[in-house]
Amino acid sequence: SLPLGLQDKALIAKINEEDEFESAGGEWVDGVIKSRIREFGNYCIVIDTTSPEIKAMNIKDQKNIKDQQTIKIKISDELSGINNYDGTLNGQWILMEYDIKNNLLIYHFDKHLNPGSNNFELKVTDKKGNQANYKAELTY
Repeated sequence: SLPLGLQDKALIAKINEEDEFESAGGEWVDGVIKSRIREFGNYCIVIDTTSPEIKAMNIKDQKNIKDQQTIKIKISDELSGINNYDGTLNGQWILMEYDIKNNLLIYHFDKHLNPGSNNFELKVTDKKGNQANYKAELTY
């Protein structure tokens, strides 16, 4: 039994050889957690309440980015995995490429970048609804 506030954060995880958790997914349905398992092993139920991590690679607040052509940000989530991300520049949605092998988001400068001050925001959500936010004011 789990408290109501944690049921949507529960998932099934495989315990690997290094005693680390590997998400096998799962959804709380009718008082139990359900998931499809494709391999044998040791499994447990875990609660994911940790937000994804956002690490800016080539920007920081108040940075002048005039000599750059991209914004690069690493994103990761230890347990349930990244569900979605949403980047904006000056309140406008921007297209960010996701290099899943390197956990890297890349924004190639386009018409949304204005001369002078620009507000960059990124929201990253994991598969259990935990969210992380990053904001920076950039000069171009």
